[in-house]
Amino acid sequence: MKLEDLRPRQQHAVNLLRKGWKQHDTHLINAPCGYGKTALASYLCESFSSKGMKAVFCAPYVTLVNQTFERFEQYGHTDLSVIWRRDARYRKNCRVQIASADTLIRRDFPDDAEVLIVDEAHLRREKLIEIIKEKPGLKTIGLTATPFPPWMGSVYQNFIKPCTTRELLEDGLLVPFDIRSPQPPKMDGCPRLKKNEFGELDIPDDYAAKVMGDAKIVGDILDNWIKNGENRPTIGFAPNVSTANAYALEFLRAGIPTEVITANTDLMERGQIFYRFKTGRTKVLWNVGVLGAGFDDDVRCIIWAKMTKSEIVWMQGTMRGSRPAPKGAPPKDDCLLFDHAGTYWSLGDPCDIEYYELHDGTKETTERRAKKKEKTEKEAKQRICKACGHVKAPGEFACSKCGFKPIAGEITVEVDTTRELEPVKGEKKKGLSQAEKVAFYQELLGWQVEQAKKGKVVGNNKILGIYKGYTGVWPRNMPMEPIPPTQETLNKIKHQQIKYAKSRSRK
Repeated sequence: MKLEDLRPRQQHAVNLLRKGWKQHDTHLINAPCGYGKTALASYLCESFSSKGMKAVFCAPYVTLVNQTFERFEQYGHTDLSVIWRRDARYRKNCRVQIASADTLIRRDFPDDAEVLIVDEAHLRREKLIEIIKEKPGLKTIGLTATPFPPWMGSVYQNFIKPCTTRELLEDGLLVPFDIRSPQPPKMDGCPRLKKNEFGELDIPDDYAAKVMGDAKIVGDILDNWIKNGENRPTIGFAPNVSTANAYALEFLRAGIPTEVITANTDLMERGQIFYRFKTGRTKVLWNVGVLGAGFDDDVRCIIWAKMTKSEIVWMQGTMRGSRPAPKGAPPKDDCLLFDHAGTYWSLGDPCDIEYYELHDGTKETTERRAKKKEKTEKEAKQRICKACGHVKAPGEFACSKCGFKPIAGEITVEVDTTRELEPVKGEKKKGLSQAEKVAFYQELLGWQVEQAKKGKVVGNNKILGIYKGYTGVWPRNMPMEPIPPTQETLNKIKHQQIKYAKSRSRK
């Protein structure tokens, strides 16, 4: 791989690195998701190898070790080895070593290594930090999209920021989010925040699970996905395993192929789950602590049910859906982001979280960042449409989703008693043409026929009720010829059935 094979923004990072190479021993490259950090690392490793230098690429997870090895091979590397347990790919004399972080810190660091490249450098490992600080002559390059922890400024000297997330959006290398966020769940009796694995103060998972495991919230998550999710490939983020299982069970009961993956899911089973998701056999994949890094499948919808105050957790999770459509797949204009945990209200759009310096650990820097977050929170609240929960674009007055126009100067925040991302009570159906109403009615008749073939009787009154629930009016002078229902219509039928069941349970 040559320098000209890299994209211009990757070449910019290389030039910035060269500029500060002699003055500093440690360098941190802050590049967003979709930037191409693996391609950049491959070029750097090849450059070091061509000069007779030995480089160690350190990955935090086994899946990333294997992904990196495969990508490096695709880029033309032959002098390549793997340091992970007793991996058969290990060759001591290779100039490029791809290492598992856990294995690397449990063994003696290679004495002849001159360069260490740390992937996902925001993940703190004390032993690795000791190696970075104490090994004579070692040059270190950290790679991360989220250089936010307060300890990083004491480890890395040269901060390199070749571009922002918004610039990658402009380049077409990422897609924007279509964010829907209701009123945040009530946090009555929230305990003191605790430091998470990144050193940030965050909401304890057991408390978050208690709040987000509420039966109504679980039901609303399903109801909203059926109504607004457009049957897109979806990943969900849950606070713990029990809530992930509760969400998955609710989706399965509605006939939606759903699975759960956790940190304890073994590698072979993970591969099978990922394959089913990639091929469309699994429509919704709930996860706990797994999909925050290294998951690059075609994700077009994210359900965020994990309460957090951590910018790292928020960005690392949501940005899984920001990658554009892979080759051969249908176009992807955006990624739906359903925030049921109220995280947008405090942290804002993940595409807008940027820092231009490392945290030096001082009180002044902490206070400065706290003020920045306060401003972000205020601006985020003002952008939420109080009628439907859609997050409006900057400068957008009338909501592009529902057409609601707030009073001039009004902060668009109100209590959402339904906890839904779209209004339910008193909602008016807009924009349905007569042709769309006719098609919907005929597909309802087609669904009625399909159910009859399965031995399930669907009465005419039920067909009328579903039609009225969706369109807001009774059918008049409709053709009686049934046509096969589309998946979109089947989702609408499920949504109306769930609404009806909920209304009955409250009586």
